[in-house]
Amino acid sequence: MCRARARRPSSKAIREKLCWENLKKRLTFDIEFNARETTVRRLLKRIANALFPRTVHRRQIRILTDKEVEIGQLSKLVDPSKASIDIGANRGLYVHHLLKLTSKVIAFEPLPSMQQQLEKHYDGLIELHRVALSDHAGSAVIRMPSDNPSWATLASSNKLEMADADKGFVEHKVPLMRLDDFSFDQVGFIKIDVEGYEESVLRGAAATLRRERPTLLIEIEERHNKGSVMRIAQWLIELNYRVYFIDANRPVPFSQFNAARDQDIQNVGLTGKVGRYINNFIFVPNEKASAFENA
Repeated sequence: MCRARARRPSSKAIREKLCWENLKKRLTFDIEFNARETTVRRLLKRIANALFPRTVHRRQIRILTDKEVEIGQLSKLVDPSKASIDIGANRGLYVHHLLKLTSKVIAFEPLPSMQQQLEKHYDGLIELHRVALSDHAGSAVIRMPSDNPSWATLASSNKLEMADADKGFVEHKVPLMRLDDFSFDQVGFIKIDVEGYEESVLRGAAATLRRERPTLLIEIEERHNKGSVMRIAQWLIELNYRVYFIDANRPVPFSQFNAARDQDIQNVGLTGKVGRYINNFIFVPNEKASAFENA
């Protein structure tokens, strides 16, 4: 019986196999190289932070400042003779600028890692409270992407959908208090950035708002808490506030805000805003509105 000859692979098949083997080698090299490069970059950042902490921090602040057009309006919002309160101070972007404009800065920050940053760069310059603000006293669990403390939230409505799930999430149990529990006086300005938890913070600050009549800058996003933009605006209008947002570096009345157009989630991502995305709102007491509009 004759045995059948084994078929020799065609020259085309041989070329395709060689091409595939070369491609696998290249991909493996690229992955390993990028991993090494990422490791080196992280190491260099740690060294820079250790050796030149103030320089690194100032650079971070400059980068973040460029993304916040509202910082250019702070001098119109802050009363230099009164205290300013930063709720959700994080690494200190607004603290940094408020210190140049106001007589006293009071910061609230519940995350231990961000408290350390604030202590390192602003120790002795600010009054730091290591609690989260709410509408009741107690404790709660704050959630955040492991690589992004700026997105830390107490809001159950904020599912952190845009975070990189592969990098994981972390939780911290934090103490809660109401702003009204502190009985601050001579307050001229309050900034709130709490990733969907704004309404709870405001309910716990109602007496302070009625008594002190501060100007407010609040980050509010529909993707964090659906309907919250309109609910908060209406609540503060009933407290005799006027509402604005910044567009083309000028204040625009809230009546011109359109959520579908101005908070299109296609225009925001892991690195921040990538197009038109308005999420900071200014609330000015009626008695101060004319001065703000004409400033």
